[in-house]
This record gives sequence, C-alpha cells and structure tokens, in this order.
Amino acid sequence: MRGRDCHGAKRPQTGEAQTAERDEGAINAPTQSISRTLTALNRKAEKEPEHRFGSLYRLIDKQMLYDSFHRLKRGAAPGVDGVTVGEYEKNLSENLENLLDRLIGKRYRAEPVKRAYIAKANGKLRPLGMPALEDKIVQLSASRILESIYEADFSERSVGYRKGKPGARQCSYQLGRELNGGTYRWIVEADIARLPACFHWSGRLSPLRSGSLTTWTTIG
Repeated sequence: MRGRDCHGAKRPQTGEAQTAERDEGAINAPTQSISRTLTALNRKAEKEPEHRFGSLYRLIDKQMLYDSFHRLKRGAAPGVDGVTVGEYEKNLSENLENLLDRLIGKRYRAEPVKRAYIAKANGKLRPLGMPALEDKIVQLSASRILESIYEADFSERSVGYRKGKPGARQCSYQLGRELNGGTYRWIVEADIARLPACFHWSGRLSPLRSGSLTTWTTIG
C-alpha cells in the first residue's frame, strides 16, 4: 500500500500556484481504500473471534497518515513540541513523508506527553495529557486499525467512547427511563484508580487479537 500514489493529478503551473496544487492533492488524498481496509478487518474479526491479526503495522501508510491528520481537532492545544495543526499543514506533504520514513525505518519515537490539569465540579483536578502533533497522527492511525478489530469483541451494552454509540447524555436518558420503568434497582459507580499499575495489559489485549501494533502503543 505504501507504493500507491496518494497525490491528485497536477496541472502545469508554476510558483505558488503549483505548490498549492501539490499540497491540495496531498490533503485531498483518497480515503476509500482506507475505509475498505478497516471494514474488512472488522468483518474478519466478527467472523473469526479466535483469529489473531498480524502485520498490522504496514497498514499505517501515507494514505492513512493523511486521513488521520485531517481528523485531528484543529483548535487543540499543542504538546511539548509546540506545533499546531495549522503550522504542520503548511508543509504537510513533506512532514508526512518524513514521518512515514521514520515509521518504516523503525526510527519513530514518541515525545513525552505534556501534562495539564483542569478543575472538576467537586473541586478536584482532572489530569490531561497532550501528545505532540505527530504522536497524535500516529496514535489515531493505530487506534482506527485496532478499533476495527476490537469493536467485534465489545458488548452492545458497552457504549463509552465507541464510534457510532450514544454518548454520556443519551445513556443517562436511557438509564433514567429504565430506572423509572422498573428494569433496574441498583446503581453502582466505580472509578478505577491507577489503571496501568493494576491491570496486566500484556496478558489481556495483545495476545488475543493483535501483537504488531500493541508492542509500541503502551501506556505512559
């Protein structure tokens, strides 16, 4: 997939117009094959629950990086690199080519995550992690691949942060209707503290479905 040209057709132009044309072609890289690939992964996972996927790393190609970049929130705060989406986009094609080269050569290294805190309603502080821009692109690319596989394993009643599932507000409305209707009698609120320290990830997710991506998508 890496050998496929993701740039749009160029008209003979010069100067800034030619540069803009080239960048526009990179930005508007086709995403249909990405959708087909992710759909195929999901169908395979649904059809064969015991299947373990391999060679997923190769799916993070130029086309996936382009598509994932344009799914980032443009107004998000930068990480330790201080680079915003707008700044990175000025030389998008060159930047992503460089990123892909480092990924292929296994020279890519994630930057430290910038820590910030926001106040909660109860007076406590909620810690937030803000990755560097390129780390966001790679993380999103990897998560889209892994989600396509693991979505087949989740219960339909598990709706937290899942694509196509109702959000917290819709879930609270549904819970209210079920409580009023007599379906349930108890509510249990649980908050798992220090999750990375008390949960053995290597014995849960990685061996079950995919090992080629989870080896470097570790919790920091």
